[in-house]
Amino acid sequence: MSLSLTWYTDPGHAWLRVHRDVLTAYGFSESDFSRFSYVDQHGFLFLEEDSDAPKFLAALPVAEVPLDVAIHFEEAYTETDSHVRDLPRLNGGRDD
Repeated sequence: MSLSLTWYTDPGHAWLRVHRDVLTAYGFSESDFSRFSYVDQHGFLFLEEDSDAPKFLAALPVAEVPLDVAIHFEEAYTETDSHVRDLPRLNGGRDD
């Protein structure tokens, strides 16, 4: 099994795109993340790079997932503001 994660980056910030189902599988809910993350209509969360993404990434090595899971990272960079900035902020997120 493979898990592909994409970093969406622009000149000012970055967000890690993770589907809600993946977060749930790793024991997270939307309320575990700050209001600085975003969500789209397809069930993807865009976890901000400074706090939310590291929180998720830190859980990967210790989570009870199958040993045959391979994680692949990609990057989607834009020279202008990323479309992520236009998405709704994560509902129920905290300010920290």
